[in-house]
Amino acid sequence: MSNFLSVIIPVYNTEKYLRECLDSILSQRMENVQIICVNDGSTDDSLSILEEYQGNNSQIVIISQENQGLSGARNTGIRNADGKYILFLDSDDMLHDNALKEIINILNNNNTEILLYDSDCIYETERLKEIDYKDDYYHRKKSYGGPKCGQVMFAEQMENDDLCDSACLLAVNRQWLIDRNLLFRPGMLNEDCLFVFQCFMLAEKVMHINKSLMIYRVREGSIMTSKPQYKNVQGRMICFTEMLSILLDHSLSPRVAQAVAKFAGAVMYNLKKLDSQMTLEERKKPVNFSPEEKLLAASMEIGIYSAPNMSSRMLLLGFKERVKEADKVVIYGAGKIGMMVYQFLKDNDLSDKIEAFVVTKDAGDRKVAGIPLMNIDDQQIPREALVLISAGQNFQWDMLETTRQNGFYDVEVIHASLGRGLEECR
Repeated sequence: MSNFLSVIIPVYNTEKYLRECLDSILSQRMENVQIICVNDGSTDDSLSILEEYQGNNSQIVIISQENQGLSGARNTGIRNADGKYILFLDSDDMLHDNALKEIINILNNNNTEILLYDSDCIYETERLKEIDYKDDYYHRKKSYGGPKCGQVMFAEQMENDDLCDSACLLAVNRQWLIDRNLLFRPGMLNEDCLFVFQCFMLAEKVMHINKSLMIYRVREGSIMTSKPQYKNVQGRMICFTEMLSILLDHSLSPRVAQAVAKFAGAVMYNLKKLDSQMTLEERKKPVNFSPEEKLLAASMEIGIYSAPNMSSRMLLLGFKERVKEADKVVIYGAGKIGMMVYQFLKDNDLSDKIEAFVVTKDAGDRKVAGIPLMNIDDQQIPREALVLISAGQNFQWDMLETTRQNGFYDVEVIHASLGRGLEECR
């Protein structure tokens, strides 16, 4: 007799966490639940632990294969599952008590293709909690109910900045997956992003409950916390091109198209951020890009296609000459970067040109380094002054727009490389 639910667990060198993972499932004592453990070429004692547990429980199925990565292991699980529904669980994570009962009850009582739920997070160290806080990402702010069309559910969550693209936070109808040939892209990192997106785009009946049924472990050395590799960038590029392809098909409603464009923009931002964090050696690694990927990489200026950055010294020399040309200078921003700009000008005998430090609002009656601090809209500030926008990149676009609205026409934005040079000159 077929099972109602198959839990697919890829296993690769997680002996430290595997018992907790398996115990979190078996302790719930649910019948008609198959546990497929795909040993993906583990070299530690993971296989021995699986065999030990299998000896005491017939629900556990072990499949061993050469290492194929998370995508390949999950695909093996899908092909060998016999449950009506499939649930993905990583071997270092756990299920909450009664999670299986709740999932099965909801699926039994609703005609749905996909059930979405949320997760709690546990952190191996306080440092990880500080630098890689994920609670808000894995637990949505509200319940989206359903069943409803996947594209509508996707749009609603994107509009609320509430989308989580983790495959471990959904239970999906196995036959629905097979009929649509929906598998994880082999050899791809960040595979969840594409898989979950495709599920949303194709599903007609999706439900969501705003409840944590899983416990996600944030640990050092996992795929999610490891240093970026070029495969991370390539994975995001694949996601981006798939989303772009769907957008260009013009078959989406305006609301859904806007949501897809927003998601694609977030993927592109993350892609470029990952690229900027890679080592030079990693960026040089040859990757078998398709022609489309090479063109996209060139258009985004990432990896080996990046435009060379001007050195900090060259930027500083140019910056100094630019300030010399101006009669008056206004430093827009009185924080760390603003003070570095001030110090650089002072060290180069250019501080007498500084008319004021300015901020967007609430300047008060104060001075910074003996120079008046004023609001950007103060009419006493000469509009012909050179405005140096001196703040982090997250604020620069808004500050640039504010200078234009207030009638300034001679404006320069502190470049990231210049910021590093100013740091050295501090």
